[in-house]
Amino acid sequence: PMARILIVEDEPDVRRFLATVLEDEGHTVIPVSDVQEALAALGGPPPDLVTLDVFLPGPSGLSLLRELRETAGLSRVPVLVARPS
Repeated sequence: PMARILIVEDEPDVRRFLATVLEDEGHTVIPVSDVQEALAALGGPPPDLVTLDVFLPGPSGLSLLRELRETAGLSRVPVLVARPS
């Protein structure tokens, strides 16, 4: 079965690109632009993977990562952390 992937990325072009590539591979994608949207999306079934931009406006991606690691049912979800080079 294909994965449910939460994309947390504030840059619309990057978010669309990631979503397109992953959907073309058959994955279910939940694209969001900030921590608040991510937390709302995490209220449903947990994703199989989270791609996370560290530098988000408002609360940072690191604060979301901390929240994931401290939340039962989400603490073991793999997180791919991205940052600009």
